[in-house]
Amino acid sequence: MALFCAGDEIRVDQLGCNNARRILLHLDAAALARRSLLDDELVTVALHRSQEFYDPSLTAILRAMLNEIRQGCPNGTLFAESLSVGVALHLCRTRGVQAPPAAGERGKLSEWQWSRLTDMLASELASDLSLSVLSAGAGLSEPHFVRLFRNTTGMSPHQYVVQERVKRARQLIEASTVPLVEVAARVGFANQSHLTRVFRRTYGTTPNTVRRQLTRGKRMKP
Repeated sequence: MALFCAGDEIRVDQLGCNNARRILLHLDAAALARRSLLDDELVTVALHRSQEFYDPSLTAILRAMLNEIRQGCPNGTLFAESLSVGVALHLCRTRGVQAPPAAGERGKLSEWQWSRLTDMLASELASDLSLSVLSAGAGLSEPHFVRLFRNTTGMSPHQYVVQERVKRARQLIEASTVPLVEVAARVGFANQSHLTRVFRRTYGTTPNTVRRQLTRGKRMKP
């Protein structure tokens, strides 16, 4: 893995690396800040350049980006924003010349903010939710919202939304005969295959298996 800044001139020995796969990522922190996805003070954090370093956490985020693109971006805007911000924050914290300012957010979402968000999710779970939509519902900036949301739930907004979608899908599967492709659309999954992947990861079985069990009079364990 290597990190360069705009205007850097580099020379790379390609000997023996012709078949190496590369992921080239252009990180525009200023653009993230303009969209209120990143605190302004983080835009000015200088990063340590390096022609070679090892970072398994960053590698995992980049691979998640690549897989999402290859699959046609089934997780939508919220996941894409989360990955982009995750790369920027991780680089600031691990490769910054100086430590970035501490976020210092120890509070949680208020009762009215949480109530507003749960109502929003109940009515808009099938839509392509974004950080801007969710944070506006809570009356907060995106960075502030993400920190308070994590303090409140212990997970990122994307993780929580996916959790709610798969829970709602399970309820529909158990309480109705709605076709699975329609179940996926009703709760915000890109397609039935996307629903199946998340459902299996969450419950250890597939929606089709649950349906077959229900026809034989069996119900899923909670």
